[in-house]
Formats: sequence, structure tokens, C-alpha cells
Amino acid sequence: MAYVYKGTNHDADTALTLVPQRPISTQPAPAFNAAECGTLRWYRHHLDAGVPACQPCKAANAAASREYEVKKKLGLIRRGFNPDACGTNRGFKRHMRADGNPCGPCLRAHRGYMHDYRQARKAAA
Repeated sequence: MAYVYKGTNHDADTALTLVPQRPISTQPAPAFNAAECGTLRWYRHHLDAGVPACQPCKAANAAASREYEVKKKLGLIRRGFNPDACGTNRGFKRHMRADGNPCGPCLRAHRGYMHDYRQARKAAA
């Protein structure tokens, strides 16, 4: 079945096959190892090999995801935050993205940056 879109002919059946698919591994599935299966590392190994994960590995992934979310809610994990950048305007922006509460050195650096910015704008006008 064909349709016309903005003057071009496309076949609806072939348009669906153009969507990239995840490659299917031609390698044999890794052997079940009771000592390793059921861990997050082995779950990721399943994904990398293109093999469906077993139930113990899926459970390990779910447990790791729950643990990560709890740590994130408690503020123990701050995505995209690098304490090495503290004391700079860039560090201030990272604080604002992470939790909206910048530390003292970052706040002073941002104030200095804004002061210089405003002075440069006045001089240019």
C-alpha cells in the first residue's frame, strides 16, 4: 500500500522496516553460572551479549534500581555534580541544577561573575 506525502511516494510496509533495530547476537548464550547470575554485573552482561536476562538477574537489577532511587531521594547521589568545580560560576550552575542550594564559594563566584558582566554591559552601552 503506497501513500503520498508532500509529493513523494513511500511504501508504508518498507517505511516500518527503516526503524533501527537492536542487533541480535549470533553468539551462543552464555552458560548459566549460579555463582555469578543474579547480580547487576551479570544482568548487564546479558544486555551486552544481546541475550534475554534471566529472572535472578532481573531481580538484581530491580533491587539496584530501588536502592539508587532511595539514595537519590536522600541526597546521597547528585547527578552531574562535581565538587572540584566549587568556587566558580560553573560550580554555581551545577549546584542550581542539582538542588538549587549553592555553597558559599560558588555563590561568591557567581556574584563576582555577575558584577563583572554588568560592568562590561555598562561599558559597552
